[in-house]
Amino acid sequence: MVLGYLIYEAVDVAYTVTTLGYRGVRGLYYWASGYDYPEVVLEREEHEDVEKLKERVEKLEALLEKGSKVDEKKEGNAKEPADD
Repeated sequence: MVLGYLIYEAVDVAYTVTTLGYRGVRGLYYWASGYDYPEVVLEREEHEDVEKLKERVEKLEALLEKGSKVDEKKEGNAKEPADD
């Protein structure tokens, strides 16, 4: 029972040390080379896509408002038929 616990702890420590080493080396590489993490690049691209979509929606809303104003002017200029 104690042997199983020691093996479990040894594996846990090995995994933790390996993970910390990998993340440390990876962080050092991206820091030294001046690159961004791929996760950061993806998040930035998603943010840019959302901003582009917001701009498109604003343009479409402006076009709709402009179109509705034109329609209102046309309706106001239309002559009503006379009741004779």
